Amino acid sequence: MCSFDLGEIRYQYPFEEVIPGQSAQQALEILAQSSAAAMFPAGVPDAHARQIAHELSLINELGYALHEVHDEAENLEHAVSDRFVEALAARLDDPATDPHGDPIPTASGDIEQRELDRLTDWPIRQIAVVARIKSGNQAMLQYILDRGFYLEARVQVLDREPFDGPITTQVNGATHIIGHQVADCIFVEPE
Repeated sequence: MCSFDLGEIRYQYPFEEVIPGQSAQQALEILAQSSAAAMFPAGVPDAHARQIAHELSLINELGYALHEVHDEAENLEHAVSDRFVEALAARLDDPATDPHGDPIPTASGDIEQRELDRLTDWPIRQIAVVARIKSGNQAMLQYILDRGFYLEARVQVLDREPFDGPITTQVNGATHIIGHQVADCIFVEPE
């Protein structure tokens, strides 16, 4: 007889040694901290440091990858009380945006409006920061994240081929060539 437990089919992250001798979570924490330090040479502002710490903690404690969080948050939004939402928002220091950069309404329902540009339209060689990543496709989202396009990542368009061709970018110092469809999911604002 075969025994079966639903816990056995829970997603297991593959072992991926990004930094030799470090777990994936440790590597994520090291890379997040070093990226923040590079972005803020005079010191990471307290609000940013707290947000980074909260997000890393939630990713670690809940076992979610960033590309998985959005769908769960959508489901959770319709299944919990206002009190729970308020407590969670307070625990996260009342963020204005979700992990993908989408605005989070305030308790009164107000939504902060921001003027963002698609990376496909951003001027060549002008520095921007990633402000929003909008894709309902988890594979696309993971592809974008794997190339370093995280919220607040510094980005430049180095070259853009005509007729919706590929776009050469620099993200936090690394050069990546991405398709027009990918770049169309990435929203930026001036640094």
